[in-house]
Amino acid sequence: MTRKELLVALSLAVASWQGASVPCTEDSCASGLVDGTDEESSLLQMRAGKEDEKSKTLLDLTEKAVGHRPPPMKMGPGPMGPGPMGPMGPMGPPAGPMGPGPFGPPAGPAKPFGPGASRPVKLGSSPDAPTSADLDELMAAFQAAPQQELTFPESFAAGEVMEIDFMEGTLPIPFMGGSYQTRTYGGTIPGKTMVVNPGDTIKIKFSNKLGKGPDMKTCPSSYKGGDVAGNVDGICQLNYTNFHFHGLHVSPEGNSDNVLLLVNPGESSEIEVKIPENHMPGTHWYHPHNHHSTAAQAGGGAFGAIIVKEPAGYLPKQIEEMPEKLMFLSLVNAEKGMRLEDWGIRSSTQKYAEQKLWINSAYPGWRWEEKYKLEDYINPYVAINGQWLPKITVEEGKWYRMRFVLAAIEYFVEVYESDNTQAKHGRCEFQLLSKDGVFLHEAPRVVSKLHLISGSRADVAMRCGCVGSSTNQLEVGSSCSANYDFTASFKPMGTKNDAALGAYGKTYTNKLMTFVIEANKGDQLDPDLTPFSVRRPCYVANLRDAEPYIKRSNVHTVDFPQSTAKVVVDGYGKPWPHGELPPPLAELPVGEIQQWHVSGVELAPQAEPLQSANRELRRPQPFGPMHIHVNPFQVFDVTPDPDNWFQLGDWQDTLFLTTDGEMTVRINIDSFVGTMVMHCHILEHEDNGMMGYWSITGKEGTTFANNKALDPTCYEGSFPDTGYWGK
Repeated sequence: MTRKELLVALSLAVASWQGASVPCTEDSCASGLVDGTDEESSLLQMRAGKEDEKSKTLLDLTEKAVGHRPPPMKMGPGPMGPGPMGPMGPMGPPAGPMGPGPFGPPAGPAKPFGPGASRPVKLGSSPDAPTSADLDELMAAFQAAPQQELTFPESFAAGEVMEIDFMEGTLPIPFMGGSYQTRTYGGTIPGKTMVVNPGDTIKIKFSNKLGKGPDMKTCPSSYKGGDVAGNVDGICQLNYTNFHFHGLHVSPEGNSDNVLLLVNPGESSEIEVKIPENHMPGTHWYHPHNHHSTAAQAGGGAFGAIIVKEPAGYLPKQIEEMPEKLMFLSLVNAEKGMRLEDWGIRSSTQKYAEQKLWINSAYPGWRWEEKYKLEDYINPYVAINGQWLPKITVEEGKWYRMRFVLAAIEYFVEVYESDNTQAKHGRCEFQLLSKDGVFLHEAPRVVSKLHLISGSRADVAMRCGCVGSSTNQLEVGSSCSANYDFTASFKPMGTKNDAALGAYGKTYTNKLMTFVIEANKGDQLDPDLTPFSVRRPCYVANLRDAEPYIKRSNVHTVDFPQSTAKVVVDGYGKPWPHGELPPPLAELPVGEIQQWHVSGVELAPQAEPLQSANRELRRPQPFGPMHIHVNPFQVFDVTPDPDNWFQLGDWQDTLFLTTDGEMTVRINIDSFVGTMVMHCHILEHEDNGMMGYWSITGKEGTTFANNKALDPTCYEGSFPDTGYWGK
């Protein structure tokens, strides 16, 4: 791409990101902006706030497209520069009266968007492939653009037959120069939100509108799976799909939440999922789950939220009446999207000419090539409800229920308050209500930051106010803003040795969102939250005292060995192969309690960088998120963390192993028989074989006979009354 074309792409990217149409033709946009040897000078003058005739033309174009004139930008020492929004870093002031205090980023250096090389690096062999400098400039322009108010996905009406098409859609990535065509649900990212009630039946007419693609149905028969580091032949069937209801406690058989089904291109399927009457209310999500193409499909934007609503009277009025905001976080990794598309096509012996998706609209000839090490220049970024760097307007001192979903195929993400240097700035307190769609046994819980694992969810009560920089005290009746950053990492809390993690120890930090806090005209804050406990469905009754009911045959060990992409149970396990159903990990009787000792994902001692005599570098290192379908699990024997996020007795269905790399979980195998799938939620690992299933046997509908002994207040059918029970 020439410098002239790059300047055009910058303005088009900003306009596209804001949703504006570009008021010029291709010819008029492509001519008269800059020319000859003045290109670099015009660009520098534009970014320095000077307007010669050439740079003024571009500024005029951008102003006409997005309704404002981009502010001057300082040329910083690094690839991103300090930026107009101020530097990023840990917050210094102590905790104020509104909560646990500032949310500082984790220790350790954050990786910028590019490596900051003094000489631009070409990122592909194609003549129009960008350079590292191009991406740095695009990122700077992206972060300089004004923030737009957060919007929310459309919802399906309750009781309707949902028509969902698996089809191409546009994923705008302005800091990459343009947009990509990817796989989506209904052409939007994210797809529509499903809002349902306990006892409802979800009915979907699901149609695969994608073309067959270049010989994508048959994966290479020579590849048997098991390469956790990634393999070209492990990614295939890119346009073949199915449908997973991540987190729902429903049947995995028939046309319900059955991830063993396959919907071919051009075909349709009728999906019918019966939600139990006693389903715990909570936040979940849906995404594709076809073995070998899960990461490529879900990583491109094929996902949406599911909200199971509370029955009337289930929650205290203070919680029930909170306004809600869906915070659907999607972690976009364009490098991985381009790579998986390339691998999926190469595994079918086709050539680049056949590639139709994951092509950059600004650099259409650019393809992923291993030798260019794009992972060093393209870092993951987090969007919210499909928007980049949004602002969210909230009222000072008012409680909101924020439903967070991390729709990601990899990574551990933390969300925290960034450094605020304004004389008056916002501070928000977070109090955790539920994780992975299951309420805490005792809620709320004050947390200092959000810890989200790929695929996990969290409902959080949030209240914001303004504090003065000199007094650090709440100033009632004020307006201000609070900036929040994210850190994406393969390294979970408690992992101490980056050297042992090697490439997986990379950490990426960047801006996420801004809360705009409007003054409360009444000069009053909502009262503090009163501790509460909900009545629980019996399948999530507290298993703390369940040990006398656990049979010896229901105690298992589970391991995710990094040396091979497989799940190992009681010492046995093989990678999930191509095109066939492997033997089950074990048989589990329905209506009984399971106890598993789970070991963390283990880095193989013989693999780099573990060729060291240092024993500390050879011990198992936890960074693999374990996810199981159908039934959530309760966590025991795990070291609580200082941020108060992971605690004994919490329920999850997706969990990073923390601190010591192992834990004990208990599971109530409730009601449903069939295949209960378990896998690593680094979904490329799953596609390469790190997946297995438990065969649940017995009579459908059987529940644990001693549920009431564990919790006399739990309920089996619909919610029995209109009152909650408190602490």
